[in-house]
Amino acid sequence: MQWLDRQQIELTRLAQPHLDIRLTQAKTSQRRANAAFIRWTNKRGLTQNLEYPGRPMSMPVLFLDDEEHEDQIRRCLTDASLPLELRIVGALIRLYGLPLIRIVHLTTDRFHQDERGAYFTFDKNPVLLPPTLARLIEQQITTGRSRAALGPLTTSEHP
Repeated sequence: MQWLDRQQIELTRLAQPHLDIRLTQAKTSQRRANAAFIRWTNKRGLTQNLEYPGRPMSMPVLFLDDEEHEDQIRRCLTDASLPLELRIVGALIRLYGLPLIRIVHLTTDRFHQDERGAYFTFDKNPVLLPPTLARLIEQQITTGRSRAALGPLTTSEHP
């Protein structure tokens, strides 16, 4: 709005050429807010179908080679110096490609064992786990959460 004021342009008269000029002048940090503002004004009929290009999506350029990938899996499964939660999450990401947003919603009722092995159900599909990962998950379920995200857990007796 300050830019529009300096240009002496009313919001309702903002046209694509004006916006294109703004695009060339805006700092990178302002672009996201500007894009949200233009979407908001378009939806409310304050501006007419202005287009504010989104950030170009870049394709991944850094990839682990097979050896690095295997080293990370091995470390998740065997390095006891890492927190148990981190080891499990890292292994689930590396072995099954699960995004973190799905992992945080997994619950203990999705883990089960039978005579053939240990399974974790992702969506509706039970997946056989490597024995080492199954033991880590079992240990986590048995011991529970050892620490809170914001610091050590306290009880009402010992604040």
